[in-house]
Amino acid sequence: DGAWFRSGLAPRRGMRDLAHSVAIALAFCQLIRGPGEAWLLDVAQRIHEATDNWSDTVPNWWHGVNLCQGFREPGDYWQQSKERRHLEAPERNWRAIYREFGQQPGGMFGADENCRPGKTDPCQAAESCSMVEMMYSCQSLLKVAGDPVWADRCEDVAFNSLPASMTPDLKSLHYLPAPNL
Repeated sequence: DGAWFRSGLAPRRGMRDLAHSVAIALAFCQLIRGPGEAWLLDVAQRIHEATDNWSDTVPNWWHGVNLCQGFREPGDYWQQSKERRHLEAPERNWRAIYREFGQQPGGMFGADENCRPGKTDPCQAAESCSMVEMMYSCQSLLKVAGDPVWADRCEDVAFNSLPASMTPDLKSLHYLPAPNL
C-alpha cells in the first residue's frame, strides 16, 4: 500500500532514497531497457505515487538537500511513463527553485539547511551536501534526457562551488560556503 514509503524524508526526496538504499535505480533502468523483473515496474509506480508531487509543482518543503534530490524525480519516472510532462518537469522545477531562492555564484541556490523564500541575494550560503546532491541529480538527468544543459549545471557546481566546500587537503569541509561574504 506504500505506507512504508510515506514517512520521513522519502516522499520529499522521491526515488533517490530508495535508489540509494536498495539499488533499485539500476534494476529499474535495466528493466526498462531489457529483460528484467516485471514486479519492479509496479514498485516504481507505487514509489512515484507515494512521492510528493514534483510532476506538477515544487512541493512546499524548503530544505536544500530535499530540493536537490527531489526536483529530478519526474525525470527518473519518465523512463517508465514516457509522458512528456515528466521529462519537462525537472527543468521547470529547477527554474522555480532558483527563482525563489536565488542563485549563488558557482551554480547553487541559497540553502543553508532551510531555504528562505524571497532571499535571492547572492550572499546566501549552500550546504556542501546540497552541492553534491545537485551534481548527482544533474548527472542523472543528463543520462535520462540527454540535454547538455544538465552537464553544464553539474560542471558549474563541481568546479565553482564544491571546491570551496573542502579544505585544500580534502580532510575537512566547510559546511556552509558563502561565496560573497
